[in-house]
Amino acid sequence: NAALVPVDAGGEVCVVTSADTDVIVDLAGWFDAGLRSGVGRLYDSRDAADRLSPGEVLRVRVLDRFGVPGSGVAGVALNVTAVNAVASGWLRVWTCGAAEPGTSTVNYVRGGVSPNAALVPVNATGEVCVVTSADTDVVVDLAGWFDSGLREVAAVRLVDTRSGPMPR
Repeated sequence: NAALVPVDAGGEVCVVTSADTDVIVDLAGWFDAGLRSGVGRLYDSRDAADRLSPGEVLRVRVLDRFGVPGSGVAGVALNVTAVNAVASGWLRVWTCGAAEPGTSTVNYVRGGVSPNAALVPVNATGEVCVVTSADTDVVVDLAGWFDSGLREVAAVRLVDTRSGPMPR
């Protein structure tokens, strides 16, 4: 799973788990400017008792919510989760108004909970679109928003608890 999180004043992020497990943290990129904090649940089909059906396009408004302004937003950092799907499949997430991508954002298995992070550009519609290949509940959480400055790097392993204790 991917995660997009701002660092604290000391340049660190925190990782917590509900059970003993090994943890691996790889750095794949950073924002040198423009990543802004914004956290909140944008959509949960379980609350609406409205599972997403194959081919049905879910439109999720992201602007003017949880600290995201109504303009000047290049994109959003999301965590998108498929919950309790009736069959294995995928979710696609993209900018509403643009062509649907041919690649998946989340791949899931029947009956499971499968999250993944997504960076999605935002245009004048102010919405992101989600589609599924099988009946599933969908949860869309905001992790932040950006106006510029995404920098990619070759992946760098920062933590791997399989080779010793986590740094503190």
